[in-house]
Amino acid sequence: MAEDHVKDPFEVTSDPSASNPNTTFPLEGRDIFKVSESELAAIADTAPSLHTLSGARVARISRNLVIKKSMLTLPSEAEAMKLVSQRTSIHLPRVYRSFTVYGTGGIYDSTGYIIMDYIDGICLSECWEKLLPNEREDVIRQVVDMIRELQSLHLPFVGPIGGGPSHGKWFSIYGSGPFTGVSDFEEYCNGRLEMAKTTGNTPTCTPPFKFSSFVMIHQDIAPRNLLLHPSGRLYLIDWGCAGAYPPIFEAAAIARESDDDGFSHSVLQRLEYNQQALQQLMGIRAVLHFFNETDVEKLEVWMKSRQTKPIDKVSDRFPTPNKTSA
Repeated sequence: MAEDHVKDPFEVTSDPSASNPNTTFPLEGRDIFKVSESELAAIADTAPSLHTLSGARVARISRNLVIKKSMLTLPSEAEAMKLVSQRTSIHLPRVYRSFTVYGTGGIYDSTGYIIMDYIDGICLSECWEKLLPNEREDVIRQVVDMIRELQSLHLPFVGPIGGGPSHGKWFSIYGSGPFTGVSDFEEYCNGRLEMAKTTGNTPTCTPPFKFSSFVMIHQDIAPRNLLLHPSGRLYLIDWGCAGAYPPIFEAAAIARESDDDGFSHSVLQRLEYNQQALQQLMGIRAVLHFFNETDVEKLEVWMKSRQTKPIDKVSDRFPTPNKTSA
């Protein structure tokens, strides 16, 4: 008797028809701004999938548009993408609409949706090893330029764009915060530092964190989140961990990536960062997923307020510069 195939929830799956321009997509020719949220949510489950992993799904709804849905997608992701699109020359998908459906279960009892550009490109994780040395060098140059441009964008707050809990390699799997300001953020980091010292995960002589600058950080720059366009342009996707953090957070996040292919090492070689600050941050990585009463209380307060308090649309405060396509 043949064994039933059990689907691995951590295996990336996709529908080949999603990448075929001859496919008839469900919203082809429709005005995306006139489609109801309920119809969009339903189509997100049935349209051809470009990428499905652990409940997150990116589906192609027309020749030019995709919809992303996930229980971990918060409004801050779309706000980060809008802000970066307005304030930098970095290539990323343009956001057209975003919305949240509440009462769907999951950590935050909600599902977020983002409608954005379909990017005709190959995921760098699939083509990196096939690239010629000069092509790899050009990719690394583009990534380093992206990081430098992001870090030129200084922000007067801490955490995700528009508020909410912080996600990424330096926070709990449930998210951490929201943080009320710099001192609150330092208290969080130093609390983890003391825990790391107590458990022997970092030297007891490690100095406390003291942050003076918060800039735009993607926090998940890796080949899986980079698309290489046929023109050679590189697109940065998946902004779910983005926000205002100290500059060292980007280099440290890249340093934590598995680097069998040499990508992360090549990027770090070309970045300017403080090695002591990097080691200081790496010292708390083993205790990041401890969740204490304060962490729980902050998340509970935020979850109760989020349906009644509108998101702070930071991107609306900045004028849109004239951008030319490369």
